[in-house]
Parts: sequence; structure tokens; C-alpha cells
Amino acid sequence: RNYAQAQESNDWMEWRKATFVECDALIREGVLDFTIRRQGDKVLRTQLIFESSSPVASLDAIRILLAKNAGTSKQFRQLDISTAYYKAELRERLTFIPPRFLRDYLTSNDNPTGAGRDVVDMKTILRDKYEQAVNKFGQDAVLVLCKKSIPGMKQAGLQWFRTISGFLEREGFTRMKSEACVFTKLTGEWYTYIILYVDDILII
Repeated sequence: RNYAQAQESNDWMEWRKATFVECDALIREGVLDFTIRRQGDKVLRTQLIFESSSPVASLDAIRILLAKNAGTSKQFRQLDISTAYYKAELRERLTFIPPRFLRDYLTSNDNPTGAGRDVVDMKTILRDKYEQAVNKFGQDAVLVLCKKSIPGMKQAGLQWFRTISGFLEREGFTRMKSEACVFTKLTGEWYTYIILYVDDILII
């Protein structure tokens, strides 16, 4: 179901709220900005629902580490990184034409998600920037600039993996040669294992 079809459905208000939740996250994480079209810009297609892949630990690795540490005094913790892909910096300039759902979000006067004052203020700043650019250069010249990855981009999963693995390595963890998504760190007599599965993290 695309945006136009969702607008015509009986549950449009729920679809609208879900769209605004995602837009709030884009604003809060500083994912988007506006820019003027340059010659040679790589302009992406956009849609509301995305699927993408990211490097993950194998199930065998997870089973082995769980079995190895079962019955010990070690604690197991599981973390879910909210809006993980939005935290990964891009290495290239990527743009797209402002989609209808984003323009509707920016020009709306209500706050169906109950977003905090910080998000509302950032939304206002971004809306003013977009309107000023359109007034000065024309709507066709204004593009959305992706500053961070978005689910659905071919490189989104890899960029997130590079971001989280780089952080772990700076914290003293070592990536296993046989399992790229398993990291270890020796502290005293204890090994700490961190297993990555897209935006889920298992700590042993």
C-alpha cells in the first residue's frame, strides 16, 4: 500500500501517525537536510516501507556461545537499538526528491505523535529552510540530502555495521575472524562477548 492509497483507507489516521513517528525519528537523529540540486547528484527513489539486510551473527555462533556460558555466573543481556540505521553516517552524497509524506509532515500544524519540544523545534527549522529554498530556487531545484543511512538503501545495513563495529573496537573489543558479528574483550579473567544481529545486541 502506497501513501496515496493509505490516505483513502478507513484507517488513514493510524497510517498518518505511523508515518509521523518515522519522520520524528528522522528529524531527531539528524538524518535529513535540504540542499540544492547539483550536476551529477545521485537522486534516489523513495517509498514508505523498506526492507534491507545487514551482516548478522550465525545461529551456530549464538548457540555455541550460549552453551559455553550456560551454568556460569555470567549475566546475559539483550539490547534493541532503536532506529539503528539512522545512526550510521553516510560516506557519499545521496539525495532524493522531497516525497509527499515528508512535505505533509513538515507543513502539518498538529502533533499526533506527542513529539517533544526539541523535535517540534527542529521540524520548524527544517520546514522554514525548505520553504526558503523553494522560494529562492524553485521546487525542482530542492532535494533532500541524506546525512545518515535510511532503511532500504543498499548500503544502510553495511553502514550501520561499520558504525557499531567501529564503536566496539574503540572500546577495546576484538572482532572474531571466524564470525564477523561476534566481538570479544578480556577483562581480568572474564571474557565479554557481544553478538550483533542487525539492530539486536546480545551481551554475554
